[in-house]
Order: sequence, then C-alpha cells, then structure tokens
Amino acid sequence: MSVQYQIGDYHETYRNFRLEVPERFNWAYEVFDKWAEDPNKLAMLWVSPDGKPRNVTFRELGDRSRRAANALAGLGLEPGDRLFIMLPRLVEWWEIMLGCIRGRFVTVPGTTLLTARDIEYRINISGSKVAITDPENVAKVEALTASCPSLEKVIVVGESDDHTDYEELLSKASPDLDNPHNKSDYPMVLYFTSGTTGYPKMVMNTHATYPIGHIPTGKFWLDNRPTDLHWTLSDTGWAQAAWTCFFAPWNMGAAIFIWDQRGRFEA
Repeated sequence: MSVQYQIGDYHETYRNFRLEVPERFNWAYEVFDKWAEDPNKLAMLWVSPDGKPRNVTFRELGDRSRRAANALAGLGLEPGDRLFIMLPRLVEWWEIMLGCIRGRFVTVPGTTLLTARDIEYRINISGSKVAITDPENVAKVEALTASCPSLEKVIVVGESDDHTDYEELLSKASPDLDNPHNKSDYPMVLYFTSGTTGYPKMVMNTHATYPIGHIPTGKFWLDNRPTDLHWTLSDTGWAQAAWTCFFAPWNMGAAIFIWDQRGRFEA
C-alpha cells in the first residue's frame, strides 16, 4: 500500500504554499478549541513515571486552561506580564501554557535542569512576576525571592505547605473566558537561547510566529493527521516542546504521547 503524504508534489507545494496571518489571532480559541468541539477527542496520552496511563481530551484541557487563565488573572497578572514556568512533563504544563495564551500572559519556560543561578538570571532579565514549579524544584526558586525583585508569587503544582497550591487556585476559578481577539503580533512566549557563547539571550515569539509558523511542521514535516498519536522526546523547558509537543501536532488535531520520565532515559 502506497503512503500519500500531505505535502503532495514537493515542487508544486513549494511554489504555492503561503501562510495566512490574520491581524487578530488567538490560537487557543481559534484552533485548539475547534478540536475540543468533539468532547471525546484525545489530545494527550500521558503516562506517569511508574507507567500508569491517563487519557486527556481536548475538552478537558480547554476547560482547565480557561480556569488557569482566570486564576492567574485573579492573582493580579495582566496581559503582557511574564510568568516563569519550570515543570517536568506534567499535564499541568500544557494547560498552563494554554491558559497563558488565553489570558495573554507571556510564558518563560525553563528546564528543570536549571540551577538557582540560571533561574535567577531568567526571572530577573525577563521581569517575571510569577513562578510556577513543582515540589522537587521549589526550593531553588524559594531561595531567590530576595534577589528577584519582580517576583511576587510562587505557585506549586503538587503538595506544598508554604506556597500557593495550583490545584486549589483552579478549583476556585471559572471555566468561562471569552476570546480576547488579540493582535497576532502580541507577545506570547519568551524562550532563552542555550547560552553556549555567553549569557542566554531572550527570544520573544508572538501569537503568530509559533502557532501559525508551525503549521508546516505539523502538516509536512511530521505529516500529522487527526488519527495520529505523536511522540517527541523533549523536556518542557526547551523550545522543541512548543514546536512538536504542542503547536505542530495540535494544529493538525493529532494526539501527543507524553511519558513523565524523570532522570536518565532508559529505552
């Protein structure tokens, strides 16, 4: 059986393909929520560190991400404010990223491999007001509160006695939030370069650059379909996670496979 790839005839596609960028665009509402119209459509097959699977639908992520956006706004965050997020491969990372797109908060993802010095540098140069992390990494952030003047709140995903509990915030937040119809060039996510030749540099991406820019990634490079289950090995702190664990497959309605694997990879 021959496989029909979505790119079709390469030369014809190369000549004719164009990305349309509207003046106003919010990907969470105008793409992600379209897949959520089917209440049973799988968005993610998540597997815990001890091998227990969990099915997560587009509908569930849509609901919880709207709650996340409302919860963050309730803490005083305003559109354009920066939020440092350092989590392992927890489902909450995806719903927080989605929630920030809805609320127009600028996420600053960081890998859990970052040292306290790395975190301090990123929070200070980005001016992040909120940091979201997990119990395993909160001590690194907690030690920096005095040296990070912009940081107003630390939120923990998981059990914590001394910090704002993420799940408690969501339980009090509304699942309703209208599309803000923001301009497509509004800032969305701020990634740092690897810093191999000096201090890491900030790279701002808009509501158009990643969401629309990765249409060709999902359609042509990954050749994703709505019936696919796609797996990319990437830590949530790297831009690769946004490329092929978020925008590219979900643009095409494919589900993603996420294994919350910690420590050294074992095939």
